[in-house]
Amino acid sequence: PNSRGGERREARERVRQHQHSSRRLSALLHGPTLGRTEAQMSRNSAIDCRDCASSEREHATCSLKMKMPKKISLTHALVVLLIGTILAPALSFADYTSVSAFQCHRLHHFSNRLPTQLHVVADDTGEPILTRAQRVLQQDAPPFDPQFDANLRSIFPRAINNGEFATRVVQALDRRGGFSASNTLLTTSLCSDELARQLADDFSAIYGNGFNLGGLAGFPFAGNMGFQTMCGHIPDGGGCLLLYGPHVGVTADGVIGKVEREGVSQDDICCRSSIEALNFVTGQTNTGVADFAFTDLQQGAVQNMVAPLSDRLMASQHPMGELPFAIFDTQNELIESIVREGIGGVKGRGIAILGGVQINTAPKYLDYFQPMRFDLLDNSGQLMEDLLPELLT
Repeated sequence: PNSRGGERREARERVRQHQHSSRRLSALLHGPTLGRTEAQMSRNSAIDCRDCASSEREHATCSLKMKMPKKISLTHALVVLLIGTILAPALSFADYTSVSAFQCHRLHHFSNRLPTQLHVVADDTGEPILTRAQRVLQQDAPPFDPQFDANLRSIFPRAINNGEFATRVVQALDRRGGFSASNTLLTTSLCSDELARQLADDFSAIYGNGFNLGGLAGFPFAGNMGFQTMCGHIPDGGGCLLLYGPHVGVTADGVIGKVEREGVSQDDICCRSSIEALNFVTGQTNTGVADFAFTDLQQGAVQNMVAPLSDRLMASQHPMGELPFAIFDTQNELIESIVREGIGGVKGRGIAILGGVQINTAPKYLDYFQPMRFDLLDNSGQLMEDLLPELLT
């Protein structure tokens, strides 16, 4: 009897292992709808099982009977057990390899999207950086319009079109020790407006992806922490080019503070953030930000920065023309404070600080930039050279 009891237990164990393999196969082939628990299978099979009168726990071991003939040959049983024994490790391995292959595919796909260097633009072509600048700045740029250029420069006498401006900047830095595409981190503090981003895109095409400090109206909202973080991204032995300033729109017929936009039928305010702030602090409108709610935190700060400028602007004969320069003076003070606080983190060649006013125009014209400052500082904050005269000649 003891021998027969042991044989029964062994048979039950073999059947249980086979059931486990069968359930794994069903779940794999047919999805989670067949992935029932043993208790569910026991309850369901209890209805149809003709031979089991044991408890529910023990009944789970004979649930295979409802799918088999009442009398089964030993040969058939051995074949079933043999198949189950072979399939069990195979299914486990199949699960593992299928997941591994999927993960490897995802990792391979993701790795193809990762840059191999900090910058998009590499120096391994051997192309001189000035040649590269001239080449990329000519791509898709509107043609130079002498008449519009003369009209705009009558309003902004020291303005330079973006293509010529960027070329002069690259040339000046290259002469001072080689600010190249691979060792220079471009950093910008420009307005969030897509028109203002064109200048950043022009310089990114030369120096590679940049670090953004700016927000509405071009104020450096990333602050001290943003600057310190940026310093850690400067390539070893390299330097930083910091480009900052507000922007203003000029229409084709010379209206300051408005601009034609692609796909927009009417002229639009530019820069809206600074103009709305000015109108609010001078009492012309009540559409400003009354408090510093998080959802309008930047505009509240712009209003706070513009408020002290109201007397200067109201005394001007051309407030819209004076506004970007007044804002630049405020931003310049902020940039000086931020740089002074974090200059110790600047590596290698130091930092070139380039500030001024962006002038955005209609899509058919070139944009312009009026430089106000171009200083080359070492990593102790000492002025090594004032490069502004070189840009203006």
